[in-house]
Amino acid sequence: YGNVALKKKEIRFESYSEALDRWFSIYAYSPEVGYFAAIFEDITKRKKAESDLRESENKYRNLVEMAHDGICILQDSEVKFLNSGLEKMWGGTKKEIINTPFSNYIHPDELPKLADYYKKRMSNEEVPSIYETKLLHKDGQEVYAEISAGLITFEGKPADLIIVRDVTDHRKAREAIKENEQRLKILFESAPDAYYIHDFKGNFIDGNKVAEDMLGYKKDELIGKNFLNIKLLS
Repeated sequence: YGNVALKKKEIRFESYSEALDRWFSIYAYSPEVGYFAAIFEDITKRKKAESDLRESENKYRNLVEMAHDGICILQDSEVKFLNSGLEKMWGGTKKEIINTPFSNYIHPDELPKLADYYKKRMSNEEVPSIYETKLLHKDGQEVYAEISAGLITFEGKPADLIIVRDVTDHRKAREAIKENEQRLKILFESAPDAYYIHDFKGNFIDGNKVAEDMLGYKKDELIGKNFLNIKLLS
């Protein structure tokens, strides 16, 4: 601490003692040229807590970055944090996206609904925490997503934590199944032969127009009846 004594000033610093295996906060000052005084404060517990916190934050950061789902934090209607998963989903870089309005990445058809959800959530009003929506990729493609949202505190202020799961492939598969079902229904209804469907007990579930004409019953009259008990009317 010679410089303190010689220059008549004060300094504050932290130091680790290997002999004691302790951390100290030291305040050294020189009230008069020629000598100095020092105050030692044991801060070992604080340093350990800081170390544990950094380790926890690093583990959390690695977990967030490795997550397949997109994760972001919204505050003041802007994106304040996002992980690599959401970078890929939106097609931009973190540098491009951070501190930009989240509305930039929402499909216009969905923006009024999501803006309303965000406003109400930040006001602690009741809104869905899980829902499906459409996002926009940087190249203009639609991205169907399942959103999980909830309030958190970020840098001392309320914020919206968003977890985004890309369900585009799942949505396309559902739509394809629905289209196939509609095609099959059209073929079923317009077939020239009689078709009907029954369960394992022989109860009618469905039938086409030709089957109605052949049996002499309307579909509503057939459904639920057992084909063994049907008396042909035609």
